[in-house]
Amino acid sequence: MDVRLLGKKNEGEGLGVAVLVDSAFAELKDKSDEQLAEAQRFLIDFMKKVARLKGVRIDRPHFLRSELRREGCP
Repeated sequence: MDVRLLGKKNEGEGLGVAVLVDSAFAELKDKSDEQLAEAQRFLIDFMKKVARLKGVRIDRPHFLRSELRREGCP
């Protein structure tokens, strides 16, 4: 962003504020696009890691019978 454009005339079209705003907007859009791409990469990496986690399967009836038997219940 060139702050010097603020005080200069832009070929008879008034102050160079429009040019300044356009360049600032373009910089912000580029940053926003970069942040979005980075967030998408992070999400994809995170989902890959989550998908690799191993789950645990418990046979509920067997578990309950063995725990109750351990506690002395028939």
